[in-house]
Amino acid sequence: MMINQELLNEIKEFCNLNELDYEKELNRVIQSAFTTLKYGATPISAKRENKPVEVIKTVEVEKIVEVIKEVPVEKIVKVSDDTKINELFEEIRDLKFEITNKNIEIESRKKSRAKLEKELKECEENNKKDIYGE
Repeated sequence: MMINQELLNEIKEFCNLNELDYEKELNRVIQSAFTTLKYGATPISAKRENKPVEVIKTVEVEKIVEVIKEVPVEKIVKVSDDTKINELFEEIRDLKFEITNKNIEIESRKKSRAKLEKELKECEENNKKDIYGE
C-alpha cells in the first residue's frame, strides 16, 4: 500500500485527540473518499426524497406596555418655631416704644434747655452781674 506516511500520522493524531478507533476511521475516510471519487460530490443518479422539514423561526417581538403607577410625592415643608418669632416681634415693639419715649424725653429736654437759655439771657440783660453778684 502506498499511502503518504505524513497523512497517516495526521489521521492517527486526529483519532487519538478525538478518542476514535484508528482502523475504523481510516476505513471510513477511505470509503468516503472513494465514493466521492466514484459518484462525484453529488451523485447525479441518486434519488432525491422530498421530506417535509419543520422550520422553527424565532421572532423577537418588543412589546411596549404603558404602566401607570402612583408615586408618592414628598414635599419638603419648612416648619418654624413661632414662639421665637413672637418673642422677637415683642422685643421689636418694646424697642420702638422705648425709642418713642426717648424722643419725647429729648424734645422735653430741648424745650427745657431753650426755656433756661431764655431765662439766662433775661437775667444777663437785667443784672449784668454774675451769679456771685459781681
